[in-house]
Amino acid sequence: MNWYKKAQDNLNEYDPTTINKHMDEFMSTQQQNSTDSDNFAIDLRSKPIAIKPAIRKAMNSKIHDLGNYHVEIPLQQIFDILAEFNTIALQEDGKPWSGMLIGGAECGSDKARDQYANFQLAHKPSDDVYMYNPFGDDSFKMPNGGYKLAKQGLLLTWCKMSSGKYEIVSYVN
Repeated sequence: MNWYKKAQDNLNEYDPTTINKHMDEFMSTQQQNSTDSDNFAIDLRSKPIAIKPAIRKAMNSKIHDLGNYHVEIPLQQIFDILAEFNTIALQEDGKPWSGMLIGGAECGSDKARDQYANFQLAHKPSDDVYMYNPFGDDSFKMPNGGYKLAKQGLLLTWCKMSSGKYEIVSYVN
């Protein structure tokens, strides 16, 4: 008996209720994997995808509309704009970014040149959110909500002006 026939015979022995039980367990764990979950992590060794140029242009346009001068660094507003386009910033371990930015060097000084952050991004293409379910008619959510490592990153630079406001430059490259 060849390997293909043996595999077919083994497949016929499975009880559909057992398969559905395993599928339900799998789907419940996948639904828990949201960006708020401790289980959420992007594999940084995976092949990165490109964010479409039209999406990047729209993101950069909205980031630009925030303006350049702020009383505080508008990091949450920038992350909210990214979220509108199914994109999140990542930490070095592949989890959603969490932290603070430090530095208040005066614009034009040598110290101000070192005040930048380059965030790695994960993007969720709108057509890849769901994955085909081989055990039924319904599809299920992909791991990590469909987010994949992106080739592009978010660059943010800042310096403090003599007026006390921050000058911000930020864009998705």
